[in-house]
Amino acid sequence: MMRVVWLAVAFLLSASPVCAELSTGTFSATVGGVGYLSDGQQHQKFGPGISAKLGYDFTKHFGLEGSFDYVLSKSSLHESYWTSRYAFRLDAVYNILPDSRFVPYVSGGAGFVYIDDMPSIKDNFRTDLLLSVGGGARFFLTDSFALRADLRPVITFGEGTFVNAEAMLGVTYYFGATKQKAAPVAVTEPRVITQEEEAVAVAVPVPVPLPAPVEEGATSWEGTVDRVPAGKTMITGMKIEGDALVIKTAGRTVNYRPFSLSQPSRLVLDMANTINGMGTNKILVYKLGIATVRFGGHQDSLRVVLDAEQSELFPYRIEEIENGLKIIVTAPL
Repeated sequence: MMRVVWLAVAFLLSASPVCAELSTGTFSATVGGVGYLSDGQQHQKFGPGISAKLGYDFTKHFGLEGSFDYVLSKSSLHESYWTSRYAFRLDAVYNILPDSRFVPYVSGGAGFVYIDDMPSIKDNFRTDLLLSVGGGARFFLTDSFALRADLRPVITFGEGTFVNAEAMLGVTYYFGATKQKAAPVAVTEPRVITQEEEAVAVAVPVPVPLPAPVEEGATSWEGTVDRVPAGKTMITGMKIEGDALVIKTAGRTVNYRPFSLSQPSRLVLDMANTINGMGTNKILVYKLGIATVRFGGHQDSLRVVLDAEQSELFPYRIEEIENGLKIIVTAPL
C-alpha cells in the first residue's frame, strides 16, 4: 500500500510544475485521516477517524474553513463499549508564508460535537460545544495539490470541560482561483478609460512616398506643417519633459478619448477634429517605456498610438495643458 502512495506522489511531482503560492479567491477541499486522543477523565482510548474540510481564501493570508470529523474510539473501562464522535467546526485560517512551497498556518474556531455511546442506551448521547486553536502546514506537490498536516487541542463543553488532542494527515486540492485584474489607470479628468478586449484595427493611410520615422534618441520633435485648416486642431510637436511625454497642439485639446489595448500593449488617443502636422506617421521614442508614437486617420478624428516598450504599459495619467496634452508616466524603480 505504501508503495502505491509513493508512486502516486512521484507522479504528481513529475506531471505538473509547482506554482508554490496561494491565490486570492481560491477554494480548497481536504480529505485525510485523524487521530483523536481524549482527556483521561473520559475513559476513552486513542481513536482513529476521517476528516473532510472545505475552505475559501479571501486573500493569500486569510481564509475560512469548515470541517467535519468522524472518530470511533473504544472505552478504556469496557472493551465492548464504543463511542462515535461527529464534530462540525468553522475555523479562521491565517497563512504565514502564502507565496512559498511550504505554507505553515495557524487557525482557530468553534463548533459542536455529537457523541453517541454504543451499545445505545436511552439518553446515552449528547451534543457538546467545542473550541479549538491550532495550526499546521501544507507542502505543495503541484500548483493544485498539497500534502497537509494539522495538530490542535480540542476543548469540549458539556457534562464537563475536557481538553482533547487531534492530529490530521491529508491531501488538499485547490481550485477556482480568481484572476487578478489590472489596476485601473488614474486620470485627472472625470472620464472613463476602458480596457477593450478585442484589438481595434487602426486604419493608417499610406502616403506615397511613406515618410521615414523620426530617428531614435531625440527628446524633442517639431512638426513640418505650417497651416492649420479652419475648424481643426493640429499636432505641432512632441517633447520629453521630465517624466512626461508632451503632445503640443495648435489650440487647446478638449475633445479626445483615451483607452488602452493589449497584445501588444499600447495607449490609444482618438482626438476629434485633429490632424497630424508632424510630417511623419511614426516617431521612435524609446523613453519612459514608450517605444514608438504612431499617427493614423480614424473616422473623423486623428488616432495617436503609443506603443509600449515592454510587455505592459507603465502606469500613467493624462493632463490637459494650454496647448496640448501631457502624458505623465510612473516608471518602476
